[in-house]
Amino acid sequence: MNFTLDWQAERVGNAVMDVCENAVYDGAETVLKKAAARCPVETVESVERRSGSEKVKKYGAGSGALKASGRITKFKKQGVVGAYVTFGGMVVNGVDTYYGPFVELGTPGTKFHNGRGYYGHKLEHRVAVKARPFLRPALKSSRSKIRNAFQEILR
Repeated sequence: MNFTLDWQAERVGNAVMDVCENAVYDGAETVLKKAAARCPVETVESVERRSGSEKVKKYGAGSGALKASGRITKFKKQGVVGAYVTFGGMVVNGVDTYYGPFVELGTPGTKFHNGRGYYGHKLEHRVAVKARPFLRPALKSSRSKIRNAFQEILR
């Protein structure tokens, strides 16, 4: 008798876990869509103005590579289900989108010591980049929708 009850409890637990898993992934999809809509796309003109026309192709200006790099990574470990929403860190249409965290969080700039950087390397002047958050505001604006979806599941 205990075996049957344990088995049924496991079945019910798996069903609840599947529903919660779907809700987590749906929430991640919502955040991904909102973040992609907010993701800044640098124009060709702004790159030309800042760096010159030879840098336009190198940096992929106007390509929307960062926006296209958005993805969801799902995980399930020790009874915990979750998802990461990530932008950047991959090559999209020949453009390396390593700069995703710099757009979201900004950069502090480069420190100089007698015109040379650490280890004696000569550094070019770099200006601090102002943060243009798009992922955190997307998560913040999606929280109530995600919370309501879980409340509906638990009812």
